[in-house]
Amino acid sequence: MRNYAAFMLKKFRDSKLFKETFWGALSKGCTLVLYIFINIILARKLGVEKFGEWSFFFSVLTILFLFSALGINSSTKKFIASYSKTSFLKSVVHQSTKMRFQFTFVYTILVTVVLALVFYITKKDVFRYLLYSSPLLFFYSLCEYFKGVFEGMHRIKYNFLLNLFDFGLRLLLIIIVGFLAVLSIKNIIFIYTAVYLLVSLAGMSMIKQLLERTKAEEVRTIDIRKEILQYSWPLLIISMGLYISTEFDTVMIGLLSTNDQVAIYSIVKNLMSKTVHIALILGVGIMPIFANINQDNKEQLKFIFYRLLKIGLIIYAILAIGILVFADKIIMLLYGPDYAGAVPVMRIMTIYISYSSVTVFLSSLLDYQGKAKKRAMNLYICTFINIILNIILIPKYGAIGSAIGTSIAYLPYIILNWIEARVLFR
Repeated sequence: MRNYAAFMLKKFRDSKLFKETFWGALSKGCTLVLYIFINIILARKLGVEKFGEWSFFFSVLTILFLFSALGINSSTKKFIASYSKTSFLKSVVHQSTKMRFQFTFVYTILVTVVLALVFYITKKDVFRYLLYSSPLLFFYSLCEYFKGVFEGMHRIKYNFLLNLFDFGLRLLLIIIVGFLAVLSIKNIIFIYTAVYLLVSLAGMSMIKQLLERTKAEEVRTIDIRKEILQYSWPLLIISMGLYISTEFDTVMIGLLSTNDQVAIYSIVKNLMSKTVHIALILGVGIMPIFANINQDNKEQLKFIFYRLLKIGLIIYAILAIGILVFADKIIMLLYGPDYAGAVPVMRIMTIYISYSSVTVFLSSLLDYQGKAKKRAMNLYICTFINIILNIILIPKYGAIGSAIGTSIAYLPYIILNWIEARVLFR
């Protein structure tokens, strides 16, 4: 064990690992803070009723975001991490980028046509807003793709710069528009579209500069498109289950309850879901090393992984206790008395965040090890449980019922992924 501890200390002091962990912490930390500020401003400016409408719309839009990725973003990150220290890296990035543009363009056109037809038939506001968001779908997918490329390349500094540009510019524009004019859902959509366009251009430029530094004699070609597509499907299935678990509950509240309940649940979910960034801060700079586990490094990586789990659990236990004690003060300070109904929902959701760190580390480990199909199966079992519980609990208990259902449904997911992780290190 002393040898393992010495290895852990040596790896942590290693300049590359320490540097990437630092930039990962900075990236996820700034994203967390800026996102919370954006959410607070929107909730206060729009009011409970309008913010509930925005939250319902954005949950539907988020599901469309999922399908725009088609699993290619996550699949690309895995393969780039595997080839990051080889002469094939430039070829892998070029091929995946071309695929990303092609699939995103076709997807956006198809979605725009479908939304136009549905809006023409129904004339409902939510479909009009979604139609306005068609360009946003395209640029969002590119933006998230470039962020994933930098994670796979283990260049988290560039990931931080993109996140800072993304969330910082969104916050700035929302404040300016909110000060100069009435902040509406339509205005917010246009703000998001403009920001994602600029971030996509910045990400493309950064990647081009990084690849140009690769010497010509070191570049080798490999056709990785088929492998990326094959692995993208289980990752898409996983993402579908994840978004159904985290976004479909908001949609169900909107369908089965009121806008007020949507607003209450949304502010809690937005706060609680962003606590996952703490685990991402710990793991984003380290988890790519688990893309290549072999007999020589298995015991060493096992020690690192279990140490991450232990640190994460301690941090999240402290966080959960703090939320239980100060939930009322947090809601009143950030959102005001209009959102007082969110306090009991927030306390219930501490069950969810108590195992958030474990979820992040286990999921990332399985993805980097090509076990996405196993994780997809585990996730869909829990997703089915979550949907059933929401259907039963939301009509009677509203946001509180959804919080109970979501918190209970995720526990089997942790257990099943934990079993898979133990098999990897056996």
